[in-house]
Amino acid sequence: MTKQTILTPAKLSWQDSTPVSVAFDDFYFSTDDGLNESRYVFLNPNKVPERFLAGHLFEPFIVAETGFGTGLNFLITWQAWEQLSEPKRPLHFFSIEKFPLHKNDLAKALSNWPELTQYIDRLVEQYPPIVAGLQTLEFDDGQVRLSLLFGDIATDLHLLEFQADAWYLDGFAPKKNPEMWTDSFFELIAYKSKQGTTFSTFTSASTVRKSLTNAGFNVSKQEGFGKKREMVYGYFDEEAVSFSKKTPLNKKRWSYPQPNDVKTISSKTCINQPVHQCGNSHYDVAIIGAGLSGLATALELTQQGLKVCIIDKQAGPVKGASGQTQLAMYAKLPSEANKLFHFTIQALSGSMRFYHQLQSKLEQLGYKPFWHKTGLLQLAWNEKENIKQTSFLSNIHLPEDIVRHVDAQTASTISGLDISKDALFFENCGWLDPVLYSDALLSHFPIDSLFDQRVSELKFNNANQKWVLELDNSDAAICANYVVIANSNEAKRFSQVNHLPSKPLRGQVTSIKHHKLKGTNTVVCGE
Repeated sequence: MTKQTILTPAKLSWQDSTPVSVAFDDFYFSTDDGLNESRYVFLNPNKVPERFLAGHLFEPFIVAETGFGTGLNFLITWQAWEQLSEPKRPLHFFSIEKFPLHKNDLAKALSNWPELTQYIDRLVEQYPPIVAGLQTLEFDDGQVRLSLLFGDIATDLHLLEFQADAWYLDGFAPKKNPEMWTDSFFELIAYKSKQGTTFSTFTSASTVRKSLTNAGFNVSKQEGFGKKREMVYGYFDEEAVSFSKKTPLNKKRWSYPQPNDVKTISSKTCINQPVHQCGNSHYDVAIIGAGLSGLATALELTQQGLKVCIIDKQAGPVKGASGQTQLAMYAKLPSEANKLFHFTIQALSGSMRFYHQLQSKLEQLGYKPFWHKTGLLQLAWNEKENIKQTSFLSNIHLPEDIVRHVDAQTASTISGLDISKDALFFENCGWLDPVLYSDALLSHFPIDSLFDQRVSELKFNNANQKWVLELDNSDAAICANYVVIANSNEAKRFSQVNHLPSKPLRGQVTSIKHHKLKGTNTVVCGE
């Protein structure tokens, strides 16, 4: 099997405290005044601060950037957003980077600007491990989001679902990085733009101006920053496009066909009950199932400003498979970088950050700790598992802050146990107390809940375009614009999803307490 490199980190040299790309022989920012250069080139021409206050204030203002680099453009945009008083639009910043900086290099480069320290510290804390794919970082209670895609703009940008309000066309100069500045690149950013979407870039190369014009952008020139003679900026005009925006550039998503027997109309009426009990007929989303998946979905949608109701037949949350004493954050990674691997590693990396950040926030408010970052050892417990781990390590190059190999002696030191096998060590994994976690979520966030109620049937009311969730032993029902089915093994009893190729798998948990058993410092996974 051939070796597979997950992603190539940036190779840097340094001129004093300014990073220089070895691959492109170019500076990441001006040696004179990189901070004001970014404001001059990107913030000002796009009129970003003013536009945070314009339009529909509940809709996020979307900035898209080509070339995350040191993150400086994101930081100044975030700073400009935070300095404005409410009400203002949330900020969602998309950025793509083919050669990400290591966290230490990022922190060193950004240390040039002490005035941004409060933003730098929060970015560095959440900065993800260097693995290919999309990671979304949240700041200021989810009002500021950074969706950071580590990948190649030529092949990966089309995978992101957004339409930009403003483009920061950054990256290394066209002469040094011609692979990025192509006609297909400009057509792609046009496809992800709408009427009036603005752009700006440091370069005024004639090829760039021509490509922008051909893609439908109205292009203007102005004096460049510092020693640079000119730069360009402008806006997107849909009527001027020279190609069809009607044809998506990405592949059609697969889906299972809808069943023919989707039921409509319900004789039951929607109920009204006090807060924290579902029944308000104006719910945006109703979620069936209050396990980990239902709770996480409720939290995410609530933070997006939606009114959410969560329903479970049990007397409280996490009473089913999620309701164990301890839940280990555990990932069995494939030994080659296939689609399953990329999905799993993104979920694992995101989970490491999610629980840490949520706990940091809620502990300050007095909630008991529910997440324990003890690390996790995955033992090579027999010869077959040892071969799998050896194959994994030779084929996959992951950052050590996700996983690394440790010998038996090191595994013993880490765990405090006498371990005779080598292992994979996931330093930032650990275990979750699901009861404390669910209590904190439902207490702190505005998630309505209804327990001891089983949803007997789902129907869609064509008249008002709402879903009706009928309840057992009740003449009332719950109404919502959307429904999320997260009730595990019982999901397929609903006709809308019983055609999906899923099946229940039974698990087993054994608890043993004995005076001869020695405690461990970390989660240990074996057979």
